[in-house]
Amino acid sequence: NWCIRLAEEYLSILYDHLHEELYFYHVIQADETPVLVNHDGRKAGSKSWMWVYRSGHLYQDRQIVLYEYQQTRNASHPREFLKGYDGICVTDGYQVYHTLEKELEELTIAGCWVHCRRRFDEALKLIPKPSQKESN
Repeated sequence: NWCIRLAEEYLSILYDHLHEELYFYHVIQADETPVLVNHDGRKAGSKSWMWVYRSGHLYQDRQIVLYEYQQTRNASHPREFLKGYDGICVTDGYQVYHTLEKELEELTIAGCWVHCRRRFDEALKLIPKPSQKESN
């Protein structure tokens, strides 16, 4: 717990500054992934979420990557984080981001090419093997 307290007390200032800096990037990326934790008074192995926001690959000289731990995958978390961001946020197909795009006028959501390609790969596997070469 002392490590968490120190991070909250001293590193939160840096985190907040980087969050503000991220808003200067025209293109950012966002994603979330489940994590199992023993935290917050819940039973061991409870599912929580690690949200990640980062500068896009266009900005190789100054990368910013910010992680945000949350107990849920609720839209309120990215809504709060992206509030006031004026630019493009590249995401997977999670509906929450598209909902936020309707709510936050200055936010534009763009789909991730890797996630898009994955769907084509899955569809290709459904085509009979002899016909797959013709599909390429």
